[in-house]
Amino acid sequence: MVFNENKEGKVVLFPNPAKNNISINNLNFQGAYNISNVLGVVMMSGTYESSSLSIDVGGLKKNIYFIEIDGLILKFIKE
Repeated sequence: MVFNENKEGKVVLFPNPAKNNISINNLNFQGAYNISNVLGVVMMSGTYESSSLSIDVGGLKKNIYFIEIDGLILKFIKE
């Protein structure tokens, strides 16, 4: 299942669609993320230690992607 909330409140990903960077707010204060394409192939991964995160997605091709973060799966479009 896909949810947009964690213990801290609604997780927000913006901008969507994105060109070079995505930002995610209201995260739990540390964890890891994976960005996958529509086939489930992990294209990027990393860790964070804050309630907000900015990720450079400029190297990704135009497509639909899913980010698994903080126990959630969020969809974004890369232009």
